[in-house]
Amino acid sequence: MTNPIISKDHFIACIKVMQEADDMARRINVIVREYGRGDFIDGYAFSNFDTEVKLIQTLEMAFEDTYHWISWFCIEADYGRNSDLAANVNWNGKSYNLSSVEALYDFLTES
Repeated sequence: MTNPIISKDHFIACIKVMQEADDMARRINVIVREYGRGDFIDGYAFSNFDTEVKLIQTLEMAFEDTYHWISWFCIEADYGRNSDLAANVNWNGKSYNLSSVEALYDFLTES
């Protein structure tokens, strides 16, 4: 996609907001498990996963991301923090380091 409808700065801001919300949900869940009645919690006590999924889907539509790279980056690669996945991505005979949201944007707009 050579002419994205979302600027790089706006894309980065969207992903960063999702990452911050995800990090906060993880911290809340740790606190609930450690200091609350964690014995009745199966999984997450707090989650904004539905909101994240809707924003990811919207970004994927905007970027015509039919291979779901944005979803992969946020969920599987943990916003680029899973370096085993993100640092060495092979696609169409080329190797990419997708460990940052900036690199993901460049990859999406160059593909």
